[in-house]
Amino acid sequence: FLKWTEGGRKYQGISGISGTSGSFGGSFGMSQLEEALPPEVKSLHIKGFSNFLVFSASNLIFCIFAVTLATARFAFLGRSRSPYDEV
Repeated sequence: FLKWTEGGRKYQGISGISGTSGSFGGSFGMSQLEEALPPEVKSLHIKGFSNFLVFSASNLIFCIFAVTLATARFAFLGRSRSPYDEV
């Protein structure tokens, strides 16, 4: 999977990306890793992330709506008319 030599602190993954770093994986960023991906995988990554954003935003809106309804429900707890009051 990974070839690692301690002397020069070099490593090489199976994708052919190699580098030298003081910490493992610190010399190259995500841009080099994304360039190594095929276009189909990139498009699936973008589509999946956009789906994640849509679902997260809709979940946030639903939770805000649910908290608003619960707040309104608890605000009027015990404020109904008493059946013993005469009109």
